[in-house]
Amino acid sequence: MNRISKLDKEESKQKADLDFQQKVENDRVEIECKTEKKRKKRQREKELKIQKKMLKKNGVSCDSLKSASPKEIRKSGEENETKEEFFYKPLFSEVKNDESKTSKDPFAIHNDETLSKLPQLVEMTNDGNFLERMKRHINENTNQSQTVEQGTVPAT
Repeated sequence: MNRISKLDKEESKQKADLDFQQKVENDRVEIECKTEKKRKKRQREKELKIQKKMLKKNGVSCDSLKSASPKEIRKSGEENETKEEFFYKPLFSEVKNDESKTSKDPFAIHNDETLSKLPQLVEMTNDGNFLERMKRHINENTNQSQTVEQGTVPAT
């Protein structure tokens, strides 16, 4: 009888230990889940802040941003400007004599004289001689840098 009670005590003790270990493990997993959720939420908030800043730069009003859901913000950001549009914007934009536009576009050419010279500049860059000279110049510079690295001084 004594032996049975000892076995029962040991079994109950082992069962209590297992229950305690399971509870600790469950608590640990629950805490990890909560911290992961918080981390993801903070990350989403940071992304939304960045998106709102970008949209604000693109001219979207703050009132529409406050009422917009995150999905709407993402969609409007994608519609406003894609990477391709950003990289393929024209370098020079014609600006009418509207003073409000001239102040907003610092890279605009306001001078008709400069605009008239643009076709000549484009022709110069498309000239075959120009391209050949640039290639020779680049090759000469790379050859000089290679000889300097090797330790010989090029004759000038």
